[in-house]
Amino acid sequence: MNDLVGTPVGTFKKNLHEMITRCRNGGAEVVLCTQNSIVETPQRPPARLAEFTRAIRDVAKEETLVVADCFAAFEAVHAADAAEWNLLLSDTIHPNMAGHKLFAETIAHAITGRTVSLRDVGPPASPLSHTFAKLKAGQPIQVLAMPPYDALITPALQRLYPKAVVKVTPWPVAGQTLAQLEVSARKVRSMKQDLVLIAVPAELPLQDPLQFHHDYSWIMNWSLSFGVQEWDVAVALPSAAKPALSQEERRHEEFARRLIEAQDLSMLARRAGDTSPLLEILSTWLAQHQP
Repeated sequence: MNDLVGTPVGTFKKNLHEMITRCRNGGAEVVLCTQNSIVETPQRPPARLAEFTRAIRDVAKEETLVVADCFAAFEAVHAADAAEWNLLLSDTIHPNMAGHKLFAETIAHAITGRTVSLRDVGPPASPLSHTFAKLKAGQPIQVLAMPPYDALITPALQRLYPKAVVKVTPWPVAGQTLAQLEVSARKVRSMKQDLVLIAVPAELPLQDPLQFHHDYSWIMNWSLSFGVQEWDVAVALPSAAKPALSQEERRHEEFARRLIEAQDLSMLARRAGDTSPLLEILSTWLAQHQP
C-alpha cells in the first residue's frame, strides 16, 4: 500500500501476476486484497490509488481469483459516515486495529461467503506481560507515566511485588496542549521504557474532532514500539482520576475511548458508581491483568 503510487500500474500488474504464479507453484491458494482507502494527500491522491484498486480487480479476473475488496469496504463506511471511516485509521495511511478488523472481516467473507463481526473482540488479555515478566524475574522496571499515575504506579505495583524496584519518569502534561503532548510523545521510543501509562487530561478541549483524532492517535502511536512489542502501553480515561467530568470533558472522554479501543490498547477506567480512591482502582486493574 505505501509504495503503490510510486510504481507504474503496468509494472505493478506484471509483478502481481508473477507473485501469483510463484504462490501457486508453491502449492498455495491465493486471495487478492485491495488496499484500504486513505486520507487525501498530495503524495497519495485517491484517484491514483483507485488505479491500483482497479488493477488488482483486473488481475483477479484474469487469474480467476477471489478478491477481498477492502477498498470498497472502507469506502462503504466512508460514504455512510466520514467520522466513522476516520476512526478506522491511525494516520493518513495506516489502519488501526479497528481498520484491521474490517480487513479481516472482509477477507473472511471473501473466502467463506459468511459475514463475521470482530467488533466485540477486545485488546490482548495480558497487556502488561512484559512488565510482569520482569517483575516476576526480580528485575527492576522503568515506567514513563503521566500524572497522577507517576506518583501511584510504584505503590500499586509494590502491592503485588513488595520488593519491586520501579524507576518512574514523569511525563509532564501541565499547561500542555494536545498537540504539544503529541510532540513530546515522539521521544518515547528512544526512552526504551518497560511500561508507558498515558493519561491525557480531561480539560483539553475537543474543538476539532479531526485534529483531536490526529493528536491523540499519535500520542498512542509514538508510545508504541515500532514493529514487535518491546514494552507495554496502557491508557487511562480521564474519569478514572476525575470522576466528576463536565459535559465537554465527557465528550472528550467518549471520543478518547473510541480512539483507544480502535488502537486495541488496554484501558484503565472507573466503573460507574465506583467511588474508590484512584490507587485502589489502579491496583485492582494491575492485579486483573497479571498473566
